[in-house]
Amino acid sequence: MDINEIKQVPIVDFLYILGIEPVKHKASGLWYHAPYRNDRNPSLRVSTDKNVWYDYGIARGGDIFNLAGGIHQQQ
Repeated sequence: MDINEIKQVPIVDFLYILGIEPVKHKASGLWYHAPYRNDRNPSLRVSTDKNVWYDYGIARGGDIFNLAGGIHQQQ
């Protein structure tokens, strides 16, 4: 797989493989507890249309690479 192919992997599938499931389903996207920090309220939104994420708790977001990096640093 090259970088562009990896970017096409749905973030929701990536999280599911890691055992992380959404807490809320809304029209704006799927909401999760941020897996890389202690998140009491689901603040991580994944836009399934654009395949991007945004964490409202820390005002950060991006693509699958940014998310994977954050999860990896937490471990």
